[in-house]
Amino acid sequence: MIKTFASGILVPKDYIWPVGKDGYLQPATTLVVDAHREGLIVYALGFASDVFASYKYSYDLTVEYLHFVDNSKFSVDGVVTEFPGSASNAITCLAQNPNLSPKVTNTLVISHSGASIDYPGCTNLAYKKAINDGADIIDCNVQMTKDGVAFCLESTDLLGKTNAAMAFMDRSITIPGIQPKSGVFTFDVT
Repeated sequence: MIKTFASGILVPKDYIWPVGKDGYLQPATTLVVDAHREGLIVYALGFASDVFASYKYSYDLTVEYLHFVDNSKFSVDGVVTEFPGSASNAITCLAQNPNLSPKVTNTLVISHSGASIDYPGCTNLAYKKAINDGADIIDCNVQMTKDGVAFCLESTDLLGKTNAAMAFMDRSITIPGIQPKSGVFTFDVT
């Protein structure tokens, strides 16, 4: 059914390889195999070296990436990460194996908000670092101002992520359909 309107899916990595309440990796689901059978591309998200993953990975993000792109059952088509250098290095190292399937060497590294572990997300520094670290794609959430200026920022509310909000505090409003607290929204500034 998804194939009728999309070419791929982006899913949390736990939908592919769940972690039990005890912190141990559970058996992989059939999500990737099923999606590939339907002709869908699968991207996994939720990789972060500052968040506990599973005892299986021994706190090693490289091992975790490789588990998703090189195992006997499936390979995701890409990983979405705030740590593009780790993912890129893991996949590049793996690609040196002459017995590796071409599928693994084509795994995309998608950087969420740039290299936001090194620089504030959604900034030129974070995007440049992600590109230098080997990201294939930069995931940039685009917001639009009232007068049509597009810029990258994860949230429509300027209060949480920028220092620019102070210049627009007189435009602080509450929009319950967006969030319960007041904010300075990108679509209300010029």
